[in-house]
Amino acid sequence: ISKGIIKPNKYKKEVKHDYCLILGTNSEIKNVQENTIRSFKFDFKPIEKVKEMNMDETLDVIGVIQSVGSPVKQNVYNKGTTMRKTITIFDCSKVSIEVTLWGDHATQTPLEIGDIIILKEVAVKVFNNQKSLSMTFKSRLFTGDTIPDKDLPELMLIELLNDLGAVEVRPLSDQTSDLGGKRELKSIAEVTTIAESLPEGEIKWFDVNAHAMTVLTRYDKPVFYMACSTCKKKLVEGSLSYLCNNCNDEDLNPVPKYQCYVRLIDSTGDMYAAVFDEGAAPLFGRTAFEMMKKYSENPVEYKELLREAEQYREVKLRISAKLDKYGGVTKIRYIVHHLSRIDHKSACELLLNQLESLEPNSDKSIGQRMEEESC
Repeated sequence: ISKGIIKPNKYKKEVKHDYCLILGTNSEIKNVQENTIRSFKFDFKPIEKVKEMNMDETLDVIGVIQSVGSPVKQNVYNKGTTMRKTITIFDCSKVSIEVTLWGDHATQTPLEIGDIIILKEVAVKVFNNQKSLSMTFKSRLFTGDTIPDKDLPELMLIELLNDLGAVEVRPLSDQTSDLGGKRELKSIAEVTTIAESLPEGEIKWFDVNAHAMTVLTRYDKPVFYMACSTCKKKLVEGSLSYLCNNCNDEDLNPVPKYQCYVRLIDSTGDMYAAVFDEGAAPLFGRTAFEMMKKYSENPVEYKELLREAEQYREVKLRISAKLDKYGGVTKIRYIVHHLSRIDHKSACELLLNQLESLEPNSDKSIGQRMEEESC
């Protein structure tokens, strides 16, 4: 490749390299002889580390196939149908996780139980508070003869584990009951205090229980935007179609994504945070695509749904805080990445466990003593 431009990489969430190569109209690409290019570079992480990762983060994993599902048809918005297949893999951490394969990987890639598989840049997904992995348009799959480097230390370890035969494996869902294991809840005052001391550009994550209300300025405006079907970035509306500045192409199949703000309140203070797509769906009780249909087909019902979303409700949130400059002004940006209704029974059990840890010498749990006193 010649006559390209090197620039710092602004999209480290999607591609984890420091720099990117921009190719323009004068750039040249020529074929070279095989076996002259360095093999893939992997950054493997144990499956058990997935519980500490956030949705849409990517990683490289190497493991053994534990089960293989059958391909099934999956409807994809504005793209008809594609094939989907789910497999389960485990690795040297003796933890298993489900992996979703799409398209040709679901139908054309031969996979058998016991095969060793390498997945590069697979994304973490969350559904019903359970984490899994999913291949995306940038993911790569290697197995058998397609594995590029037979001398990988991680490959030798997984081969040794596989040769041992029966291995006691636990699913990742047994390791955590929520989006990242047992994490300490923070109050809003604690979140804002910690965020104010963050270095510029650093991201900090928090779990918060609070009352949330959707903040809306106008009922006749959409709470969603049209995103690129390829890169998911916001599109620019043209005269006849939508344009993606990131892909430098028009998009005939845009995807609606939520974008709004919420006000969060607890006993220590309040704050405002941006919320996007999956995080906003529980606020409106429907997907962004369903909300878009209401906006275009039934404006009266659309406005009523917005008014309902302005009611306070008790929720559990996963929030990120980042100190950035906007128009020359330094501000803290809070983003909600996950939002769900509070399970009061689980919250009370967690509180009782925390209280019991403060009385290690007691022969009865706090719950048992409360039951005796109530009798």
